[in-house]
Amino acid sequence: MVKILAAALAAFIGCASGGVPLDQPFKVKVGEAVRVADLLVKFAAVPSDSRCPPDVNCIWEGDAVVRLEVSRGETRETAELHTHNREKASTFRNEIELRALTRAPYVAEIVIRRKTGT
Repeated sequence: MVKILAAALAAFIGCASGGVPLDQPFKVKVGEAVRVADLLVKFAAVPSDSRCPPDVNCIWEGDAVVRLEVSRGETRETAELHTHNREKASTFRNEIELRALTRAPYVAEIVIRRKTGT
């Protein structure tokens, strides 16, 4: 119960300050930006998408690449995440995970966590 209340309070504080707290999944459309803690995360593009169409039965699921531009102050880093291998990207001592990517229009579900040990 305490963990649930703490998570709800963190989410409320993040929303009240105009952003999303770390460890909280969020959705962002291509071209949009979201403030996450002290970062500005822009869903810049989907440079490639070879995923199987939803109404087709394919042998291989394919892969899509999500390009994010992550800024802290005046410094910007680029991260690319793949739907197929689910590898996480690192930027500004944070770990970025792509949880899902829908099409038409592209909407990514992302979560950002502080890297452990930092």
